[in-house]
Amino acid sequence: MKAKLLLLGLSALLLACGNNPTPPPGGGGDGGGGDGGGVSRAIFPDLGNPGGTNGTRASLATSPQGRVHLLYTGFTQNSQGVYPIRYGECDRDCLRESNWRFLTLDDLGLFGGYGRMVRDSQGGVHAVWLRDTDANRTGPERLVYAYCGGGCTQGANWRLEVFPEEDLSLELPALAVSPGGQPAVVYALGNYGAYARYYLFRQGDGWARRKLAEDASWTNFQLAMGPDGAGQLAYFRKGEQGRYVLVYLRCSGYACEQWNQVDLAPATYGARFSLALSSRGSPRLAFYYGRDSSPDARAYYYLACEGGCTSGGNWQGVRFEPLPRGREVVGLALALDPQDRPRLALGDDYQVQLLSCDGGCAQAGASWQAALVEEGSQITPPPPLPSGCQNNPRAFWYPGYGMALALQGGVARLAYDVRSLQSCNGAYVGKGPRIIRYAETR
Repeated sequence: MKAKLLLLGLSALLLACGNNPTPPPGGGGDGGGGDGGGVSRAIFPDLGNPGGTNGTRASLATSPQGRVHLLYTGFTQNSQGVYPIRYGECDRDCLRESNWRFLTLDDLGLFGGYGRMVRDSQGGVHAVWLRDTDANRTGPERLVYAYCGGGCTQGANWRLEVFPEEDLSLELPALAVSPGGQPAVVYALGNYGAYARYYLFRQGDGWARRKLAEDASWTNFQLAMGPDGAGQLAYFRKGEQGRYVLVYLRCSGYACEQWNQVDLAPATYGARFSLALSSRGSPRLAFYYGRDSSPDARAYYYLACEGGCTSGGNWQGVRFEPLPRGREVVGLALALDPQDRPRLALGDDYQVQLLSCDGGCAQAGASWQAALVEEGSQITPPPPLPSGCQNNPRAFWYPGYGMALALQGGVARLAYDVRSLQSCNGAYVGKGPRIIRYAETR
């Protein structure tokens, strides 16, 4: 079946994939749980974190030797009065909770968080997050950059640098490192004087920055760097008709002295994307359109470009069939294996899938396969039941939020939020825990 998405600046016809991996029917996880039936290969790696906290926005990275690095934001206060940013490592057999080691890197404060992490080719771990230092203000005031060159489960091996910004937007900063291990960050200010979007980069022993825009609509940044060290950024912004569009921006070099950009696609409520680069530095995007009344509602896409990518006509793409009504993509992460074959982790609130393709993946007739990672109904232990309910208390797991994906040695590693909802006598009564989940699949 052929389908056309009205792409801004992209004239190519998007073709529906052969073997479209349309999600099979299913439901949220009942509090009764189950053993997974051999399908679910996932754990809660930090379930016993000190003082207890809910987790969100995981970042994953792997070493060539198979070490797994995980960073996530604690968005509820634990029993020590801390909103933690948590870092964990596992060297082997990472589906055993006992093989993970975690520590708290910082107290984020009430409005802090939004952490991201990457690993450089020399083995260094870089992270960035927002810190809220003033309970009387309604937003974070500090941008924090952290680096560890080894032994990262020991707090003394981390170096934190705090930037004295004011009125940062509640916006996930973007983070990438150059082939030489130099970090760069894209972040947003949200004060009423100037909604500036900045590109911050290491320069010698210090930092420098360039203003990309003064536009409050720039949001959802993702940054990557290929072999040439040039920054490549994807984000959403409002277009001329006041509608959000997906934008691709390419810097002229690491310092981003000049840049060019192109509007790729319209987006609507709930839209999301994921950016990855090939071994040559060519961009790939997974894109979920969002939901509205159009035929493209709940459809998602794989887009690829080999050169001249600030011209929309040089992009190709395939369209996957829309999700069934009642579902939408809540987590999306794209990664390429050493042969540049795409792997796409997809969470739709009821289940998590891994989509894969081995050749011609953005062209007509591309063959994509879907593998089920887990369903909410198979997650154990079950979520806690609502307290005080005497008549039919129920609780449900909903997986796949805030997806992260890393590939190494033929193994796909995923991390995502699992949310729980509670009901009593058939009526919704509130939210239960929200916990980071780690999964592996081959």
